[in-house]
Amino acid sequence: MGTVLHQGDFFASLIGMPGAKDAISILCETYKMFITTAAMEYSTSCTTKFA
Repeated sequence: MGTVLHQGDFFASLIGMPGAKDAISILCETYKMFITTAAMEYSTSCTTKFA
């Protein structure tokens, strides 16, 4: 798994859960939201996470 995560394209192939974007939008109306990531551990994943 470590090899796959260091290739950099693992996160690009993930599909969001149905309704996830709508749920975040609703939460942002009331709360200050922060999304965190372990990007430094898998630095090659940064490009696809922020695309």
